[in-house]
Amino acid sequence: PRRPSPTPRRHGGQVEEETAEMIHRVGVTVSITQVERLDDGRMNILCLADARFRIQRFSQQTPYWKAFVDLFEDQDTSLRDAGLYERVAELYRRLIELSAELHGVEEPDSPLPQLPMELSFLVGYLIEIDPEQKQDLLEMTSTSERMQALAVYLQQSIEKLEQQIAYKALAAKARNNGDLGR
Repeated sequence: PRRPSPTPRRHGGQVEEETAEMIHRVGVTVSITQVERLDDGRMNILCLADARFRIQRFSQQTPYWKAFVDLFEDQDTSLRDAGLYERVAELYRRLIELSAELHGVEEPDSPLPQLPMELSFLVGYLIEIDPEQKQDLLEMTSTSERMQALAVYLQQSIEKLEQQIAYKALAAKARNNGDLGR
């Protein structure tokens, strides 16, 4: 089995003493695809996800955590609702459209994966939701359940963006109050 090394948690620049109870039991193995060394000694590291794992037991804590893990995949990759793929895809496209409008940028033209499981992981990775919600998505072993949860998160995100766009338009209109064309 592979041995992961979870990242220490930081709060306000301080590294918190980590205990086994603080580490999520499900994670992702990755392959490093690119490393950029910065002048100040830090690095930007680009990774590609390989497989999900579930920690069975820890084998070492210092100098970093190691564990014995089992790799796993979705138990159920079928969609119970035939329209769920299209619903998530359409909601995701709408979210991208609204985000581009809000930020005044051109909407990216990126094709979506054809397989529901791949779409669920892509959207789960890209959507801006609470880290605990992302962790919940990662731990799900049903593509259908993950897609249903994503449909809810996407709808909530769309509603937030629509409110931000409406507020931005109202703020622009308010800035022009009292301007009689002079």
